[in-house]
Amino acid sequence: MIINKRIFFIFLPSLLILSTLLSCSSTNGIDDYFTFNTTPGTAFVVFSNDPVGQIQSTIASIPPDSSNLAKQGTTRELTKSLELTKLSFKFSDASYSLSDFDSISISVSADSLPDLQLAYYSGATGMVSLANADFALYTKKTSSHFSIAFKINKDPSTDEPVLLNFIFVPTPSVLDTSTGDFIPGKLAS
Repeated sequence: MIINKRIFFIFLPSLLILSTLLSCSSTNGIDDYFTFNTTPGTAFVVFSNDPVGQIQSTIASIPPDSSNLAKQGTTRELTKSLELTKLSFKFSDASYSLSDFDSISISVSADSLPDLQLAYYSGATGMVSLANADFALYTKKTSSHFSIAFKINKDPSTDEPVLLNFIFVPTPSVLDTSTGDFIPGKLAS
């Protein structure tokens, strides 16, 4: 009986440690330790002769650009995940505003991948909805771009550039040279 108690007290801490390790699971979420925010912008133009009430579409480059990522010690190729976490609109003409839009849809597009909607503005509700979708795979394609579809309620008096300000949360990956696997991490501090 004494031997059984000793075995029990020897193995109990081992079992506790093992059960703790097994209960920890990795998630597909973004690890805050290995992320950084970047606030790039891109623009599209509402032309003064765009038809009111009809859907117009345009394309725009996808930020963040490579120089912005390089400042963080990473590249698009090494980006593990990329999420749009905030979107705001800025107009150069104070008389033209978001309320002059019926809707705005922002998607990411790339060859051989289905379009992925990232954000939607509804003039009926006055709200911007974000999809919280990971679109890192799209940015690795040379053909990637934002597709912007919008419907206006009122023409601007002159061509109106609309600046889209984004906050992205990229999660970089680094290559573990000993195993050849990509691991989450920041290349530079």
